[in-house]
Amino acid sequence: MRYYSFRELYPEYGDMELHETSESFVYVHTHDFWELFYITEGEVEHLINGHVVLLEKGDFVCVRPNDVHGYRCQEGKFYQMQCITVTDELFRKYLSLYSLDYDELYSGYETGIQYRLASKEFQEIVEEFKIVEHTRLLDEKQAKRHEAILLGECLKLFINRKELKSLPDWISKIVEAANSPEGMQMKVSDIYGYSCYGKTQCIKLFKQYMGVTPGEYFVDCKIRYARYLLINTDLSVLEICGRIGYDSLSHFDHVFRRKIGVTPLQYRNAVYGVE
Repeated sequence: MRYYSFRELYPEYGDMELHETSESFVYVHTHDFWELFYITEGEVEHLINGHVVLLEKGDFVCVRPNDVHGYRCQEGKFYQMQCITVTDELFRKYLSLYSLDYDELYSGYETGIQYRLASKEFQEIVEEFKIVEHTRLLDEKQAKRHEAILLGECLKLFINRKELKSLPDWISKIVEAANSPEGMQMKVSDIYGYSCYGKTQCIKLFKQYMGVTPGEYFVDCKIRYARYLLINTDLSVLEICGRIGYDSLSHFDHVFRRKIGVTPLQYRNAVYGVE
């Protein structure tokens, strides 16, 4: 069985590497880094720690250092996956930023950490991966920024799964609404109609479960959707501003720059290589 180190496989990268693969067979191996991947097309058998797990489109897996795994695609079948490999050192750092316990994730999962992604989660991660790939050829600094965003989106999956069962119904409805195109027009004040609490208590409970205030959460959802529209549509920045519920283009520019580091137009131009 082959043992791989991150520095051996990816000597030209820092602490994170992204790639796509559809190899029909990968020999069982182990490595000293974390490997996060999700199936974007088809199905493949994941051989891990002596188990065989059938993975399909939308399945997300986190393979830990020293897990023994490989892939096998049946004859006549096809699959494609997007992979994120992260050094143990960087992964530990990000776990601490998200208040996740390293030892808890590292132990207790014989077949790795596996989730079935919701459609919105799948779309967000796939789009973020595409953005990294686009910007990597144009601006290495921006690519690093988006790599960090992508890793953060993956770690949020761990947080969401831990809290999903205890999430109150009214917060679940807010989250679903805020992540829909129609919900982009919602105001923060609209959330109070979802609960039987007053404003102060509602904000307190929302932050307790989601880690941010309703206002912060709404802004994150709007900017995420704006980025999707900037990359995947020909809508003008002004039209996108309206789509996410902002009345002022200057305010949209300000919020977008605060969150992403550049204006919406600069962001779109960087992705498509426009000077």
